Amino acid sequence: MLSNILLSIVLVLLIIQFYIIHFIIKYTRGFLEEIRGVKGFQFSTLDIGDNAPLFRVSDSNNHKIVLKDKLENSDTIMLFVNTECSSCNTLIQSISESNSKYSLPIFLINNDTSNSDFVFLELLKDKVNYIKSPQIFSNYHINITPYFVLVGMNEKIKSQGEIKDFKHLQYILVNYIELDSHKQDTLITS
Repeated sequence: MLSNILLSIVLVLLIIQFYIIHFIIKYTRGFLEEIRGVKGFQFSTLDIGDNAPLFRVSDSNNHKIVLKDKLENSDTIMLFVNTECSSCNTLIQSISESNSKYSLPIFLINNDTSNSDFVFLELLKDKVNYIKSPQIFSNYHINITPYFVLVGMNEKIKSQGEIKDFKHLQYILVNYIELDSHKQDTLITS
């Protein structure tokens, strides 16, 4: 008789434990799904060496841009900006004033669809390909601006990071050009 009572108590305690575990799992799952919905929270990132998400869009001049086609001829640098970002505005102003010509295509990608980008377009003219696409931001998991991603001809990410200012961008581009010319010199002498 006593063993039946103890067995019943243990059974009730096990049922209560399963019930508690069930609710903990249920609420944890709901909590994680809410976190995924928070703007700017990032669960995944692209790393150097990962395949770059390819895209096909129209730029500000309605020219069709296919990243895969651009990568057949050279590496490509993508600058991620936002119209409301003061650092981005300063960077674009500096790009527009610069007379530098770099050997690789530069895509300026803006994720702001609500504000006018007339100032960007006037400053840049034909210096870079200007694309307005929140989807590309999402595909590359970008949540901070200004940011750059250098994609190699093999469609892999070669370098990426936050851009502090125009001098930092020039440093990145100059080092890329020096590194690229060193590789070409090595190939020529080999």
